[in-house]
Amino acid sequence: MMLHSESSVPAPRTSGPSADEAPPAGRGGGTSRFVLVVEGDDALRHILLRVVARAGYDVAGATAAAEALEELRGRPAVDALLADVALSDMDGIALARHVRAAHPGVRVLLMGGPEKVARVEREALAHVIVRKPFTLRELTASLRAAFHGAVNPGTGAPL
Repeated sequence: MMLHSESSVPAPRTSGPSADEAPPAGRGGGTSRFVLVVEGDDALRHILLRVVARAGYDVAGATAAAEALEELRGRPAVDALLADVALSDMDGIALARHVRAAHPGVRVLLMGGPEKVARVEREALAHVIVRKPFTLRELTASLRAAFHGAVNPGTGAPL
């Protein structure tokens, strides 16, 4: 299954992660990592929230960068930010700059098409780049890579 912001996508599979794929403990001391998903497209954001939750992560969503920044201020235990590069109020690249400066412990994953990804790569702002379109498997692999310090599935570069 490929995820695009312009297409309708069937619901993801319902099974959760296997024991060896479970995310490690989060910064807030809980049993799961907390991921903040920032995506302006309502349908895609809801799919992303479901996929991230079913992968074993705690998750919340935001529709724009300002909402994400407010969430980050109010929730000290955010472990990762998964954001689209194309947001309505601030692009994801500017959001990534802000998050990396103000919240250095938060892993940043940016999603975007080829033209946007090239800019993200040049500026080295994301821990992981999720290239659109992507599959559910690629998304969950990207999340695991962000937390386990492996290689970026989108670029093959070390994290």
